[in-house]
Amino acid sequence: MSVDLQVSNKWGSVTVSSSARTGEPSAPGAPPAVTIVSPSTPGSLGFTWTAPADGGRAINQYSWEVRSGSWVVQQGTVNGSTLSQTVTGLPAGTYDVVVRARNSVGTGGWSPPTTATVS
Repeated sequence: MSVDLQVSNKWGSVTVSSSARTGEPSAPGAPPAVTIVSPSTPGSLGFTWTAPADGGRAINQYSWEVRSGSWVVQQGTVNGSTLSQTVTGLPAGTYDVVVRARNSVGTGGWSPPTTATVS
């Protein structure tokens, strides 16, 4: 949005222009994708994610969960500049991994789950 203000008096006139961002900042979106990377050791799971739209404020934290069915097996947080995580100590099995972002306005939704098999 742009606003022009013209002020006049007996000495002349001045025009001042200003532009402002429209819309209020919001919580970030959900990360669009989580990618599983090959683990280097049995019982470990590495994953990366794509940063979502930040909602007009810098992302300052990501939360992640490794789930087995409806159970959260491991969870954690990393700073907003980190886009990867490695989890260790997992029993062999199939897991879903989800990630969400947080900024100063709030917390976004979870990414779509990505399935990984740990040996």
